[in-house]
Amino acid sequence: MAVLSNSPVYVIPVIQRSSAGVYKCILTNGFGSSVPALVKLNILDSYVNIEGFYGSSNGEQKKIYVKCSITNQVKFRALTSLEIIQRSTHTNIVVTINKAGNLWTNRQNYYITGSISNPAFAFLELSISNNNLMCPGDFTEYFCRCVGVDKSSSPIIDESKLLHIEFDESPKYMSDILMNIKGQRIINHTLEYGTTIELVCEGDVTMWDSQLQNIRWCLKIGSFGTFTPWLAHTNTTNITSKSCYKMQRSTIIYNVEIVNGTIEFLCESGYKTMCGTGSAISHMSIKSAEPTQSLFHERISPFPLFYISLSMLITSVAVLIGITTTCVIKWKTLRDLRQAHKIETK
Repeated sequence: MAVLSNSPVYVIPVIQRSSAGVYKCILTNGFGSSVPALVKLNILDSYVNIEGFYGSSNGEQKKIYVKCSITNQVKFRALTSLEIIQRSTHTNIVVTINKAGNLWTNRQNYYITGSISNPAFAFLELSISNNNLMCPGDFTEYFCRCVGVDKSSSPIIDESKLLHIEFDESPKYMSDILMNIKGQRIINHTLEYGTTIELVCEGDVTMWDSQLQNIRWCLKIGSFGTFTPWLAHTNTTNITSKSCYKMQRSTIIYNVEIVNGTIEFLCESGYKTMCGTGSAISHMSIKSAEPTQSLFHERISPFPLFYISLSMLITSVAVLIGITTTCVIKWKTLRDLRQAHKIETK
């Protein structure tokens, strides 16, 4: 007899008919004799199977696809109904077909088809297109249930294993980052020190709260720095909802505070802990320059400039008056000397 496991718990991951039989559990501790316990495992007949996925096939748009089929057809004399059931907070029958061939669903925008008139070919299919998905409700567990009678008219009621449909799509769309200064779109990415800019990007985020991540901004200053999360205020607005995503617009305000350097920004969604790990991401870089004369005048109060100019004007006038007075005095002295010389000559 082969040893299947040395663990106190033995797990059979996939039950098959060959799994049926007698299992022996032996407990020993090195003292005395061991006493085995026997367990007989019976494998019941399975009558219904479930399969499905979330994805695309044959170039179609993505969808949830679930199919039920009968696996032990020879045991059935007739089928009464076949159902696809969505297992959520409250178990809901999503689709059912009865022996008359009538199809029923409790929600619009499902595509359903099926037949149970012949148990050998009985099936029930459900398709939910990407545009009609309800998030997160449609991404849950599904199972099939069949009801019928066997050859001896005894009832058969069976349920399939659970099929878990997961939404594993990360956001893919993020717009280019747009830059505004005082409400005007700017395409020149060389900015003066002290300039205040508004940065805007739009992109997809997952739609339900358990996985909701708002668009995140990160910042890197200098060529050798690393991106770090933007910690200042971010204005986030939900624009539209589509399928399992929300479209968001995110805005930040930044004041250029370095001279002759490079500043890089990124906005992202579907991210991990570190910046730059998003599944939807957009970059933009700007260069800062020294302030020009015009920027210098804008940043100095006009009042000191007025007094400085006035002081310079007064000083200039005073110097001019001094020079003029000196010249007059010297000229008058020279004239007097000349007149005195004329008198002596006579």
